[in-house]
Amino acid sequence: MQNDEYRSSQIDDGNHRGLGQLAFRCVSKDHLLGCQLSLFGVILTFGLIPAGDEHHGIVIAKQLEQVLEQAQLEDWRIGAIITDNDGQSGRARRILAIRWSNIVFLFCFAHDVNNLVKAVLRSSFKDVASRSATAVNVLNASSNKWLPRAQKMMGCFASLLRVQSALQMFYRRYKSYDDFPVRLRALGDPLFWDELKEAEAVIAPLAYASYRLQCDENTLGDVVLSFHDIRTGFQQHLVRYNALVECVEARWAQCEQPLFMLRFALHPLYAETARELPDTAVPGIGALGKAAVYYYRRLFSGGISAR
Repeated sequence: MQNDEYRSSQIDDGNHRGLGQLAFRCVSKDHLLGCQLSLFGVILTFGLIPAGDEHHGIVIAKQLEQVLEQAQLEDWRIGAIITDNDGQSGRARRILAIRWSNIVFLFCFAHDVNNLVKAVLRSSFKDVASRSATAVNVLNASSNKWLPRAQKMMGCFASLLRVQSALQMFYRRYKSYDDFPVRLRALGDPLFWDELKEAEAVIAPLAYASYRLQCDENTLGDVVLSFHDIRTGFQQHLVRYNALVECVEARWAQCEQPLFMLRFALHPLYAETARELPDTAVPGIGALGKAAVYYYRRLFSGGISAR
């Protein structure tokens, strides 16, 4: 009954549903392909099908196309498909984008923000991230009698500043011990803590963007705003700015930019901000008008049909 009501609402609101794809393994370690329909925060499980042992782009494309064809038979209007942004899923999207030109194929931006965090830590903050992870692993894995005190101390504090103070006191107290791990010497290095604070400041806009994009009702306009906020947050880090922006630009280049900027300009909350953007090739008024005509003809000229 819920499916019928949800499907019939397409006639009333004229909107197209988004189809989300999620691949995972069940308890028996069988690979499954989960598909959900979503619109404005309302989510409906559409299917859960065996994915088999082959996971390259062509197989994924065939599986998703079967789901699309089944949705067509059941009179669902699919306007977009969202997948992970791993290499093979990206290949599948590119294959299907040619065959289903009236559907937008996107990757999950909430998940990709986490990938952006990894990229930032592996580039500009590779050294401090490695030293931090090593220190934490040594503290958690050690069985020395005096090290569990540090573990308890870390568990009592929430903020970075208080953890820093506790660990610095711990370092000064035990650094003279013969069995003090060499990899914990970083705790007594002021430069290490300065870099760690800078890394935390860089990750802050990424964390906020991740929170925003994990909400059920986020839109492409929210994605554009997140890219803007991340880049603005990076501007205060002059020394590492170029490397940080390069990580963001690499992901923005993967987006269908005219569609994203059009959605940003049409969003009630962001329309005023969009008017203040420079008149460039993508967000300019003339360019957005052409984009609106193009996407209307492409996405709303008819129902779902394979090309």
